Amino acid sequence: MFLGGIFRYKFGSIYYKQELVIISFLFLGAFFLCTVNLGNLPFYDGREYFFAEITTEIYQSFSNNLNWLFPHYTESFYGTKPPLMHILTAVAYDVWGFNEFATRIVGATLTALSVPLLYCLGRELFPIRFYALFAALVYLTTTPVIFYGRLAMFDGVRLCCEIFFFLSILISRRDLRWALGVGISLSLISLALGWDIAILLGAIALIFLWWDTPRLLNSSYFWLGIMLGIIPAMLWYGGEYLHTREDNYPLIDMELPTLDTLYYSQYSIVNVLSKFSSWIVIGCFGFISALKNKNYSWGKLCLIWFFLSLVITLFLNPSHNYISLVSLYIPMAIVSGYVLGEIVRQPPWIPYPKSWGYFFCILSFITLGIAIFYLLQFNHWHSSLFSILTSYFICFFTAFILINKQNEYFIFILFWGKYISLILLFNLH
Repeated sequence: MFLGGIFRYKFGSIYYKQELVIISFLFLGAFFLCTVNLGNLPFYDGREYFFAEITTEIYQSFSNNLNWLFPHYTESFYGTKPPLMHILTAVAYDVWGFNEFATRIVGATLTALSVPLLYCLGRELFPIRFYALFAALVYLTTTPVIFYGRLAMFDGVRLCCEIFFFLSILISRRDLRWALGVGISLSLISLALGWDIAILLGAIALIFLWWDTPRLLNSSYFWLGIMLGIIPAMLWYGGEYLHTREDNYPLIDMELPTLDTLYYSQYSIVNVLSKFSSWIVIGCFGFISALKNKNYSWGKLCLIWFFLSLVITLFLNPSHNYISLVSLYIPMAIVSGYVLGEIVRQPPWIPYPKSWGYFFCILSFITLGIAIFYLLQFNHWHSSLFSILTSYFICFFTAFILINKQNEYFIFILFWGKYISLILLFNLH
């Protein structure tokens, strides 16, 4: 079984090799960015400490019956998340020992793997290669994706499995064998994040298929492949019930809207803003393009994926993270890749959106203002911090100049400048 557009070509052909080189470089670039200085930074917050504590208990109970498969925390069953990520991290402990690097390496690797997977997803949606490449590079240089993907949390596995799930959905439209991949990805999501998230993502996929490829919903082979793929998850949840003798877990522990919904929405909106990315303005133009191209598969998928996930995120209690806010950047990266691809292909006499130039000009002066504020506030020149701010300032201001000059190289300046800035950011002590 193969992935994405790369494997439409004959094995060993020049086109196959080109796709393989692109995928390899995307993974290597993402893996370097996700692992640079990974073990030298302290735990970000209490969630990483809690993740490490559960993983340590699993590691110490590998030889103790089935406690590692159905972990306990403070002598009671740990039912917050299924233990797949904890078990993989416990294996990393066995290799690298008990440290920050071993705690984070699994999530960081899965985050890096999600970058070439997104490229493959783009190749299924777009007939032109560099549209998919731009989408993958936007995703790679989105700060919240890499920042939270590097942490010992569940964002990395969520991003990787979610992209693989929708990639399998797209490929199964022309190759029903990939229905097994749909089921396997649902199993991985269920075993790593919980079956409530798998059900919500499945609902998004069903709406997309009903709109885009309704014939697939009538295929018995499609459903058979899914059923075969979810067998591992069914076995684990069945074993969990037999092991714990607890059957009082709700299917989805979801709170209905109440008078506090406005508060929850405000909280979530602030949370979204805290995960800000400089690609957002281009992503907004991308969703406008998706509305105009909603007859195409990429438009349908991105609109359903983003807005349904956003509604679920905004109107649920923020303590229940069914759909990760970071995962919203996946469809945003896809539509941004389309917009940037259209910019490259459009005739030179068509002007670029002026709001892009204004936006990056504002960002450049914001970074400059932050540098001046820190210098005046602390009266101390922090070389690492100011190198990061200088890198961002040069990147954004150069992009502003090139946009005003109708020069398409602003795209590559943004990719390279943001990549270098992220490397400097993750090396900040």
